[in-house]
Amino acid sequence: MSLEEDMVVDFPSDFDYEEEEDEDDYDDSPLFTRESICRADSKRSPDKHRNDKDNEKKLEESRKWYLIYKTTRGSIHVKETRRRRRSSMVDNVSRLSYFQSNLFATILEDMLQQLHLLGKCNIGLRLLKVQYDMNELLCAKFSVKPSKIKTEIDNIDVKDVDGEQHKLLKLIADRRLCGNVLKETYLDLSLNQSFFQLSKHIKSVLSREQINQKLLEDESTNKIKRRELLRNLRHQRNHMKSSVYETNAFDSSLQREARQRYIDTWQEARCEQHTFGIQNKEAGSSGAIAHYRRKCDEEQRVHSEVEMLANIQLNETLHLIEEVMQKYDKDIEAIDIKLQILKKKLEDQTQTRIEMAQKLVDHEKEIRAWLQFKEERENLRQYRLKMTNAAISVQSWWRGLLVRLELGPYNPRMMKKLEKQKKNKQKQEKQKKK
Repeated sequence: MSLEEDMVVDFPSDFDYEEEEDEDDYDDSPLFTRESICRADSKRSPDKHRNDKDNEKKLEESRKWYLIYKTTRGSIHVKETRRRRRSSMVDNVSRLSYFQSNLFATILEDMLQQLHLLGKCNIGLRLLKVQYDMNELLCAKFSVKPSKIKTEIDNIDVKDVDGEQHKLLKLIADRRLCGNVLKETYLDLSLNQSFFQLSKHIKSVLSREQINQKLLEDESTNKIKRRELLRNLRHQRNHMKSSVYETNAFDSSLQREARQRYIDTWQEARCEQHTFGIQNKEAGSSGAIAHYRRKCDEEQRVHSEVEMLANIQLNETLHLIEEVMQKYDKDIEAIDIKLQILKKKLEDQTQTRIEMAQKLVDHEKEIRAWLQFKEERENLRQYRLKMTNAAISVQSWWRGLLVRLELGPYNPRMMKKLEKQKKNKQKQEKQKKK
């Protein structure tokens, strides 16, 4: 929708306006130059305006401009009762005078026209907008119904957040917002003689900034909480792993002991069976059997001791692993604290370096100014010295010239007169003293 269509205002029905002036009263306004030019050109050179569609477009534009001027800048006189009723609607808004409101409205009207011309002249931007909106335009062309529920996230591509399309949409949205604010302010000035809509938009922007700031603070606190929860989860996971490992080791030791008891009992039963059979079959080989039995017992005892040592070493290694994990957590926390301290020191050193660099720049400026001042002072001194020498030489030349030519006070007659005057003065002084 163009700017002219946006500027057409539907005034409230409860306002009573006086009769409008005739159209002839607005002929000398600058907003009707297009229509007058079109009519004059159509009368003077009919061959140049063969295309009727162009003339119709020009007439439509001129009518729109006329409607804008008529609804905003025409002589609309509101009755006193309606003005009081309208003033009760905006009690909290400070009103302006009629002259001031019209002055600001005129400035805003020029700004709106300039924004409209700026948007119409930027053809490249409009072509990019058409390319990006090609899908929506095709849907509108082939009468495809759009989705009823639309959000701002639908048009955002996560993979291309910093793309040109989003920048273009942001630029268009900002221009549209600026235009809407100016139009609402313009209408508010024209109708209510106040800046209520402008202050309302400013308050909404400030509240949005406060909400965004609060969201950023909540995000930072949530990040800190998430980091702490992840660290606690990691500690809990490590603790669970160690406890499960300990229970598995205890269960395996119990299974080994049960198996060993079963083996021992089975071996004892077999030994008793063999001893009984051997005693029955070979009574003479009992000594050899006893020897091998002792040897088997010794080996079994050695195996049990080796197994016990292995279990002790395993328990010691598990204990060392727990200590190392605890030490690792403590070292990680200490390193984080040291990193924060070093970061703070680095920021302080960076700030001091920037301040010292600024001081160095200021000192260099002062030194340059001082050197320039000394140079100017020396030049002035040399100039004064030259002038005094020149004056002395000119004065000596002039005095020599007077002496040689016996002019002025160096004339013999004048000298005699001066001597007489001196003598008379001396006599008068002596007489006064006496």
